[in-house]
Amino acid sequence: MDNLDALFKPKSLAVIGASKDPDKLGHVLLKNVLDYEFKGQIYPVNPKADVILDQKVHPKISSIPDTVDLALLSIPSHLVLEVVEECSACNVKSIVILSSGFREAGPEGEEIQDRIKDICRSSGMRALGPNCMGVYNISGHLNGTYFWELPRIQGNISFISQSGAYGGILFNEIRQRRIGISKFASIGNMVDVNHADMLRYLGTDDDTRTIALFIEGIEDGREFLEVASEVSRVKPIVAFKAGRTEAGARAVRSHTGALAGSNEVYEAVFKQSGVILARNTEEFFDITTALSSWEDELPGNRNLAILTISGGPSVTASDTCEEIGLGLPEFSNKTREQIKKYIPLFGAASNPVDMTPQMDPGNYMACVDTVFSQDEIGGVLAINVGLDRKEFASAFVKASQKHRKPVVSFTIDTPEISEIFYDNRIPIYPTPERSVHAYNGLVIYSEYLKTRGTIARTHETKGSSVILRRLIEEGKKRLSEHESAKILNEYEIPTCRGFIAKNIEEALASARKIGYPVVLKIHSGEVYHKSEKGGVFVGLENEGEFKDAFRKLQKSFGTFSEFLVQEYVSPGIELIIGGKRDSIFGPLVLFGLGGVMTEVLEDISLRVCPVDKREAMEMVHEIKGFPLLKGFRGRAGCDIDAITDVLLKVSHLLHSNSNIKELDINPLIAHKKRVTAVDALMVLE
Repeated sequence: MDNLDALFKPKSLAVIGASKDPDKLGHVLLKNVLDYEFKGQIYPVNPKADVILDQKVHPKISSIPDTVDLALLSIPSHLVLEVVEECSACNVKSIVILSSGFREAGPEGEEIQDRIKDICRSSGMRALGPNCMGVYNISGHLNGTYFWELPRIQGNISFISQSGAYGGILFNEIRQRRIGISKFASIGNMVDVNHADMLRYLGTDDDTRTIALFIEGIEDGREFLEVASEVSRVKPIVAFKAGRTEAGARAVRSHTGALAGSNEVYEAVFKQSGVILARNTEEFFDITTALSSWEDELPGNRNLAILTISGGPSVTASDTCEEIGLGLPEFSNKTREQIKKYIPLFGAASNPVDMTPQMDPGNYMACVDTVFSQDEIGGVLAINVGLDRKEFASAFVKASQKHRKPVVSFTIDTPEISEIFYDNRIPIYPTPERSVHAYNGLVIYSEYLKTRGTIARTHETKGSSVILRRLIEEGKKRLSEHESAKILNEYEIPTCRGFIAKNIEEALASARKIGYPVVLKIHSGEVYHKSEKGGVFVGLENEGEFKDAFRKLQKSFGTFSEFLVQEYVSPGIELIIGGKRDSIFGPLVLFGLGGVMTEVLEDISLRVCPVDKREAMEMVHEIKGFPLLKGFRGRAGCDIDAITDVLLKVSHLLHSNSNIKELDINPLIAHKKRVTAVDALMVLE
């Protein structure tokens, strides 16, 4: 962490690759350091020059007489390894490798990058990049980037990006929105410093209140989840994930060499760790801006009030609120009567409040204050198209300060209003819809803090499976349903009783032991979708039906097949609880509607293991089919606590047994007072 401090707040820096040629990036880099008035010692390094930009030049890093905190490397890739070794030998605390041509360029570049990583690990020197655009800290007067026009307004947003170009987009947005920035780091290929390192550092940085992440791929998923979960409890984190599609994933690999994970997995990780996920570039910067302004005064509920002088935009804003689940509560008769005192007769006193262009400017303050004072309102959207009155802006500023509730705005052609809003950190958005989505980011973070943000993630632990270890020793890769059920039983996951039979006599004896009705199945770890292939007979009522079914199975699958005789479980709600081992984040647990609905609806929720009881309950509630579980149109609901308990136990199973590659319990049949796993499949690594 000390060496990361040297990255953002160095007392001395070297520009390795500084150039006299204004067209060279090494010249741009040194000029940026000088133009932004870095306060520490500056050491240009170039073996072929004596003076550059009035600065004495050193032939190499080892010729500098003092210790260097930060070295900025802008040199050809084939020279980087030697220079990194020299920096390490000279006890340089941190380096930024702006050069490209490493892992993203192929095997040879990846080998060099791996050697750089080894040097950093052995020496403790921290490295940013390679293949990046550098580092910026406005309070430290440090522009260690290739960008020559950066915002100089001190703000509370720190931005971490795998893409250098997105840094340029950020700086353009910052300028247009007239807001400030604290720090920027382009982490590129992440040879050393990664997302988790940056989150950990910025989580304790006094100048940072909002963190924005542009992510192409995460390498150490478990570390990211744990660090993000800690930091999001004290500071909002907004993420935009690129590479969500197959085409996008290919682009990521060709750009930084990072492998993009499944989009559903990333969404689950962000939700689990309190990171707010933006759907696109506009929303990424919109939500970040809103949180930068209001992270200390978040909405107390999901209800928004809209105050407008323009009817049409308030309608589209209202539509957006309903589409994304924000409330627009109607005001009480008493409140409406109060509002009517201030607006024209043809105005609207409900929610939205249409004050109309004919509003007496002297009434803005009283009207806006009345709306802000309503306890059921968490925040306000101000809409104004073309009526540029400072009284309008001042009313929202004063009411927000008085009632400590956030405001977002959609205003156009209102330079005076915009100026007042900018000065008072009220974010302005170019469309009503974007203003609502930005406000929703405030609501999402507020709700996270209320439900999970004040406590650390907790979970139980359980030992590994004895049965599973034995099966692995036997060389098993794909377990049969009966073998899988034994492991589920080991973790106290309820399954239906079942016995293996090799002939009709054993099968009949098993059926009598269980008691009719029973289920008869082909028993094989290699037969998938058994019901579709005629491998399952359900609800056999007597020995006659049982013998007939047994003969049909033998005819279809062979005389020497094994068979599974199971307890019959009456129909209920069919669910799926499963899991897989993700290459980035480790074991994941999945929940959703089961049976044929699994593939038809794809209505699932996902979390990284281990989950705690609260997270398991969230998984159950967030699927679209939850009303079926709760009870729908007179139908009895399911035992939600029992479903949650199975989710927890499956999470323990997956977390405690690293050899489980895939697990499907499908269906798990849920009734009013119990749940039962009636089919299971387990694949081992």
